[in-house]
Amino acid sequence: MYAADLWAFKISEKPNWDYHMEIRAFSHRLHENFSLDLLKTAFVNSCYINSETIRRQNLELDKEVVALNLQDNRKLSEQGLSFSRSYLVRCFEEAYPQLPPAGILALVDFLTTEDVASYVAKNLSVQDLTLCAEFPVPSDVLHRTFFAVIGALLESSGPQKTGIFVQDFLIPQLIGKDLFEIWKSINPMGLLVEELAKKNISAPEPRLTRKSGASTVLPVYFVGLYCDKKMIAEGPGETLLAAEEEAARVALRKLYGYTENRRPWDYSKPRRDLGVEKAISSN
Repeated sequence: MYAADLWAFKISEKPNWDYHMEIRAFSHRLHENFSLDLLKTAFVNSCYINSETIRRQNLELDKEVVALNLQDNRKLSEQGLSFSRSYLVRCFEEAYPQLPPAGILALVDFLTTEDVASYVAKNLSVQDLTLCAEFPVPSDVLHRTFFAVIGALLESSGPQKTGIFVQDFLIPQLIGKDLFEIWKSINPMGLLVEELAKKNISAPEPRLTRKSGASTVLPVYFVGLYCDKKMIAEGPGETLLAAEEEAARVALRKLYGYTENRRPWDYSKPRRDLGVEKAISSN
């Protein structure tokens, strides 16, 4: 318990803590050119201002001393979140032109969720600089602070640099994630029929291609989908229906260009300026 208590102790309360220099170090560590005033504001949460004001009032200090000349990060967070979502939409529209808007929105929603944003924030040590009433810093506060940092970068360095930041830290969170693990499609076969109809291709015909252990407690069936006597996809499942749905998902991944062996994301160059301009206009 003693070691755990020491680990949970706020870094900002340790001796010789220089908050201003830590803010500068954070900027240099990310190799970004932040306005230090904006970056400081990005770490200030409204809960901290409220709790600090109450603490000073309880000390019966003068009103001039009690008043905090601080602005919270709400506005920066809204700007950062709005820009990030717009930029990600443009990136995915360019990278996966066959993916429908619902699928793109699912990817963007996933990357901007509280879990993903707080995970990235923790790996950037955002929690060490966050001014918050609670400790450890709650996930919702980390989520808000992370996008406030993005908002501060947008105000400091412009959309081009901010777009690269979003690309470098958020898009890699898709590595190892399956499309339909993120995009919960209730009826993959119905979706496949719709997509094929747009291309004037007849509806797929499911056929049992293989099976194993049908009389055991762990059967496996393989169903192939055929269009014009050609198999377009095959998928396994514990039941014929499950195998058919998985085969439909396999076919959809191929149609959308989001297969497991898809080409890796190209980080060697930023996305086209057009995407950044559209993100700004929508922001």
